[in-house]
Amino acid sequence: MKRVELVRTERLFDGFFKLDRAILRHETPGGEMSPELMRLNVERGDGAAVLLVNHDNRTIVLTRQFRYAAWMRGDGGWILEIPAGTVPPGRTPAQVARSELLEEVGYRPARLKKLMTFYATPGTTSERVHLFFGEVDNCHKIAAGGGLDSEHEFIEVVEMPLEEALAMLEAGKFVDAKTVIALQWLAAGMR
Repeated sequence: MKRVELVRTERLFDGFFKLDRAILRHETPGGEMSPELMRLNVERGDGAAVLLVNHDNRTIVLTRQFRYAAWMRGDGGWILEIPAGTVPPGRTPAQVARSELLEEVGYRPARLKKLMTFYATPGTTSERVHLFFGEVDNCHKIAAGGGLDSEHEFIEVVEMPLEEALAMLEAGKFVDAKTVIALQWLAAGMR
């Protein structure tokens, strides 16, 4: 493992997201230490996300939500994505995955399987996404979904035929990374 020397850190912002500035040195590929470097990190905790398949309907259960950053970049702002949420202290990613499914899309999953954990954007944030695969039938729909009013969530539940979702994936229509990764996992397993 290569060496890292943390010289100092400073919290620049401490809200829902936290922004830290670090001054550090690290070992280079040649084995020497780098000069002091400044790096920023957005800390928001980990996330849990679920690729949910409804076997009765042969659908993928997605959400459509307004995302300011996507709107600001000119991409419309309303993003199709798999259900997800932030993992707070004291809860496991699996617990959050189950509660987010109920809150966002109204399903209690029959089965939930951990697929992988990956960094969302490791050059900028320490956030990891814990990705799950969930399976339901129509009898597992026990609420309307749509998000929590207390969190000002305005979520549209979208059940999309599996073939349509995979065609959209192939056409590059999904822009959310966790959704792309999840659907690519599913497509690879179907080959």
